[in-house]
Amino acid sequence: MKLATVKGRYFYLMAAAAAVLMITAGWAGTALSSSASASGAEVVQIATKEQLADFRDRVNKGEVSLNAKLTADIDMSGVQWKPIGELLLSGDFSTTQPTLSKDNSYTGTFDGAGHTITNLKVTSSDAVVAYFLMPDIHTAAALFGVVGTGGRVENLTVSADITNEPRTSASTNNIYGDAAAIVGYNHGTVTNCTAGGTVTTKGANCYAGGIAALSLRGTIVGCSNRSTGTLA
Repeated sequence: MKLATVKGRYFYLMAAAAAVLMITAGWAGTALSSSASASGAEVVQIATKEQLADFRDRVNKGEVSLNAKLTADIDMSGVQWKPIGELLLSGDFSTTQPTLSKDNSYTGTFDGAGHTITNLKVTSSDAVVAYFLMPDIHTAAALFGVVGTGGRVENLTVSADITNEPRTSASTNNIYGDAAAIVGYNHGTVTNCTAGGTVTTKGANCYAGGIAALSLRGTIVGCSNRSTGTLA
């Protein structure tokens, strides 16, 4: 859905989409507590930004189906955020079709339990999640980089300040910057979530949204976008 024209280009808020993201570096985490779901699966309890980062690190190291539940609102002020869920391509994208080097797309259930994550700030240098959308390469800036098939994000509000822009490459590949508050690239389900803040992309062929930047074969239900966006 084309919502606004900025400098002759369009800012897209997909009817079921919108987004946000950032990197955490050199930060000692806090031990996570957990409980068990009705099925016996581990459910990580998250109450602080340190615990959120520890959860992210576990997912990005391969525990992609790890479930989590927020038990408090979280203020992310002062944090360099790296997104949860990675789909990474090889090397410097110098080949025409880079190979997939790691697929840690998030496939668990993240329950915000009605809580809010505020002051989530991401810039293009922090958007390390990459995916190949034929014939172009895209990076994603959001709380979740890639939510895979079966993954769920629900009952969550995120207020963010997100900026992403294209990157240069040693090859002829285009590397575009996508931005959203909650999910960069959605293959799963986002339910009862609200996005707020500001989302900005720079350059043609970039995608921006509130809930998700791109939702391909994914589902977005009962969500609300209150963010503003520009394509510079």
